[in-house]
Amino acid sequence: MQTSSEQGSEDSVSARPRPSAANGSSQSRPQSLSASVTGLLFAAADHYITMRKDRLIDAVVDIAAEVRRSGRRFEGRQDWIADGIDRGVSRIRDAAENLRAADSYDLFEGGLAFARRRPRATLVMAVLAGAAGARLLKHRLRESASRVAPAH
Repeated sequence: MQTSSEQGSEDSVSARPRPSAANGSSQSRPQSLSASVTGLLFAAADHYITMRKDRLIDAVVDIAAEVRRSGRRFEGRQDWIADGIDRGVSRIRDAAENLRAADSYDLFEGGLAFARRRPRATLVMAVLAGAAGARLLKHRLRESASRVAPAH
């Protein structure tokens, strides 16, 4: 009869992958480790994107509500403007709901498809996003430097 420590060591030895005869090393362990790490990274990214996406959608819906409220002043006086605003707000809300229903993989695939169809537009958007990011970073660095500046 085996003791529990003997059983534990025997189980851990039998659970280890055995080297293959071809190259003398085990490929299953690194592949499963990389698959686990990749899975965790994708899960974390998906969670982060979903949180950000929900915040963005809520902000877009709030903006649409404000636009609709401000467009009400045209009702009765210039109905064609009020109708145009209502149609625009409805389209914005539809787009927000479609975005809410899409998962992060669908959004990523949609972005890739857009980039393949319109590479120039993608390049321009990337340059603009980079410039905006640089300005934001520069502004934040100035703010933090002014807060940390020693008093003389």
